[in-house]
Amino acid sequence: MQGNYLRHTDLTHNNELSPLRNELKWKEWLLFVIAYPGFSIVLSFVAAIVLSIISAIIETDLTHYLMMIQYAALLDAVAFGLALLIFRSVRRFISNQFSMEPFKKITTYVYIVATMGLTYISQHIIINLLSLEEEGSQVSLFGIDQMELTAMNISFLVVAFVLLAPITEEILFRGILFGFLNKKLGFLLGLISSSIIFGLLHPGHRLSVTIMALLLTTAYFKTKSLWVTIAIHMIWNAFATYGLLSMVL
Repeated sequence: MQGNYLRHTDLTHNNELSPLRNELKWKEWLLFVIAYPGFSIVLSFVAAIVLSIISAIIETDLTHYLMMIQYAALLDAVAFGLALLIFRSVRRFISNQFSMEPFKKITTYVYIVATMGLTYISQHIIINLLSLEEEGSQVSLFGIDQMELTAMNISFLVVAFVLLAPITEEILFRGILFGFLNKKLGFLLGLISSSIIFGLLHPGHRLSVTIMALLLTTAYFKTKSLWVTIAIHMIWNAFATYGLLSMVL
């Protein structure tokens, strides 16, 4: 009996401490935010050196691949993964945000449809009615119109835009950025600030992407699962990537 009581006490004590284990401090959060782009720059520099050496050996220029958006995105994803690997406190902070349970609820699909529908409507108004943004501007911005459209380049473009970008961006902006600011500053400030930052980092469609971020963040807040917003983001990017490629193929 005494042994059972002690085990029960230990379990209760551990459960009480578990929320504290997932707490993230300002210092840890800021270090991660600084380290991630830092790792990306360092990896790009290292990749440039390695490709330069290989190019000299085989007498074929390979460094131009680093200028292509899809390969830069691959390096960025590696840098993000490296940052998560190093910052254990950040991993703990988002560890409980990958539940599949919300997909068993009808309301989750309402959020998915509503998010995609409102994003489409807002982009239609901004681009076609108000002419505040230009449709297809990302073709030239990303250099897709200058890219050699080989099977390899297109395949990596699809992987980068449809798979890697949604995963890394949702974990970073919804899970880490909004998740932290929501706990520290409250929902409204977390929602607005993380969405504006997300929009600013998407040149060519800053306004429409900011609105999309507001909707994605709300869906994440309601469902408490990053898989939901990752799914929405993947579906949206799949259509967007198809649209961009259809302009150059």
